[in-house]
Amino acid sequence: MKKIIKIPQTCCIINPAVNWNSFKNEKDLDFWCLRADIRKNIITLIEEYSVKYFMSGMSRGLELVAAEIIISLKKKYSLTFEGVFPYEDQAAHWPAKYHEKYYNIMAKNDKETMTRIHYEQGCYRVRNDYMMNNANYMLTGNKKDIIIKRKNC
Repeated sequence: MKKIIKIPQTCCIINPAVNWNSFKNEKDLDFWCLRADIRKNIITLIEEYSVKYFMSGMSRGLELVAAEIIISLKKKYSLTFEGVFPYEDQAAHWPAKYHEKYYNIMAKNDKETMTRIHYEQGCYRVRNDYMMNNANYMLTGNKKDIIIKRKNC
């Protein structure tokens, strides 16, 4: 009988152009339902698709929420997390509550990748291209549906 060896896979988390700020706050029931859906999809990626390496663009919304969940699961599943940001001061003008989340996650990541030093037109596209070129799967979605997409090989 042949032993099946699963090759660890990689997933990037990319926030579509969705206004996540429309949630009143993180006590909003819709927010917690969406967070549960994100967690369910991350666990599916780990358990069913052998994903062990995650990359997040670290923008507010799906990317930051998913990053928090991945960090919380790192030890249990032996995950590696890479924070990928489009330029150095990405979070500089965010509200204070997001600063704390952002820097707490960055302090716990395994790798940081900065695709540009300063903001310039197209820097988010460069960041997304970097992640998509280095991933087998992508976790994306909107405020109602979180989906897993397999990269076409």
